[in-house]
Amino acid sequence: LFRPSNAIQARELTQLQTIIQNQVEHMGRHLFKDGSLVLGGTQQITKNSTGISYLKLQPLDATGSPLLLSTVKPGMIVHRFIDYNKTKSGLTAKIISTTVAKGNDPATLFVVYSNQTALSNKFLGNESLVIIDPSVGTPNQYIVAVNTLDVSVDDKNISTGDTSTFTVSDGLYFYDGKYLQAPGGSLVLDKYSNVPTYKLGYMVKEGIATSISDPTLLDPAISSSNAGGSGADRQKFSLSLYKHGNGVSIPKTNPPGFFEIARIVKGNIEWQIQEALFTKIGDELAKRTFDESGNYVVEFPTMDLSNQAGLTAPSYTGTLSKTLA
Repeated sequence: LFRPSNAIQARELTQLQTIIQNQVEHMGRHLFKDGSLVLGGTQQITKNSTGISYLKLQPLDATGSPLLLSTVKPGMIVHRFIDYNKTKSGLTAKIISTTVAKGNDPATLFVVYSNQTALSNKFLGNESLVIIDPSVGTPNQYIVAVNTLDVSVDDKNISTGDTSTFTVSDGLYFYDGKYLQAPGGSLVLDKYSNVPTYKLGYMVKEGIATSISDPTLLDPAISSSNAGGSGADRQKFSLSLYKHGNGVSIPKTNPPGFFEIARIVKGNIEWQIQEALFTKIGDELAKRTFDESGNYVVEFPTMDLSNQAGLTAPSYTGTLSKTLA
């Protein structure tokens, strides 16, 4: 207890913070499972032709110089060179993100197509394209001119195709006894495939913010003698979207600081957090429902049987649909 005429010690305030945090943690652990969603966190996976596509580029730009994508930003628009110079219309694509050439992977744009028609729904191999910035661009001016990869030896267009992305809105999560605000965002799961397998979640990084690393922590009381003085440091948690796995199989363990919010198997959502994961209170509600209604089926499964009989013995293969009971 604080007492008059006795100075407050820094350790006393630190102990008070610890006590409050422990109380919040105890309450949180009673209500929520570790990694539970509390608010927000709406998820979406895109993996088809109406979503994001990749666009592989040749290593040289249209002038013959090494391709540089440092000036290319999300939101810029890709045009066919011939369309842009003549009509400013035709098939276009909005850039979502870019990656530079690395290993066997060429420089790649991730785009969403617009103005598609039955005859022209994607850019072709070995095609000349220009990238413009619609916010500052002027007529007949573009940021960079690029060329897509050439067709393969069997005359197939390998420069563009469907990719797979995971998007989640910002949200509040309960993790390690704390309520952490996550920024949301998007992840490209597999650059050139739409059947990835990953654990998806947030990687939590803990640190300390000081007035040196963050000048906004300096005392803002302009008219006081302590104006601009340093004060208490801040405990800081940074959350970033993270995909865990090799893209082929689900890993059995998780890296330190990682909590899972969704699981993708061969491009399909196998599991995801869509609402709060309750602990004791959830168990109690489930017990009361069982006491009242017993076991019952909410959504009946269907069985698909296929005849695999051979010449020597009968054989059937059955596939059971998802169910809720």
